[in-house]
Amino acid sequence: MVASVGSSTITFESLYDQLGDRKEDSLSVYRFLSRWVEKEILYQGGVSLGIGTEKLLLQKVSKYKRVS
Repeated sequence: MVASVGSSTITFESLYDQLGDRKEDSLSVYRFLSRWVEKEILYQGGVSLGIGTEKLLLQKVSKYKRVS
């Protein structure tokens, strides 16, 4: 495991899959992980407020999770 937010985690394997050749560049790794953590915190915060049941938001989350 590389990073976690609550129960969500990102592994070395998924990090390498996302970054490809850029995985050797520490700045690319840092940027990717920073964005991932920020998005996950925002997502989990929204879910805790109950906005995770809105249809439009669920579609956006689904799209995000397919990309991530």
